[in-house]
Amino acid sequence: MKKSLLAVAFLAQVLFVSAQVPGRVKSDNVNLYRQPGKQAEVVRVLNTADEVMVVRKFNSQWSIVQIGTETGYIHNANLAKMKKQQITESTAKN
Repeated sequence: MKKSLLAVAFLAQVLFVSAQVPGRVKSDNVNLYRQPGKQAEVVRVLNTADEVMVVRKFNSQWSIVQIGTETGYIHNANLAKMKKQQITESTAKN
């Protein structure tokens, strides 16, 4: 039974990680927060050149994103999903 639970947990984790979608910040000086909410601690300030990985949508206002080794919350109004062509060009640069 324990092995089955571990296998399910591992599979869920793999599926969760693979569901990340590249995104782009819409404007300069966008705050990446530790928690959802504008009163939360700012982890980092992002700019339009920054590409993030959208881990998942948290709610109708916030998404969880990752940039480098940092993970935080960004207001959805400041986030643009990348089009397929942009994703291809972005991965070609790396």
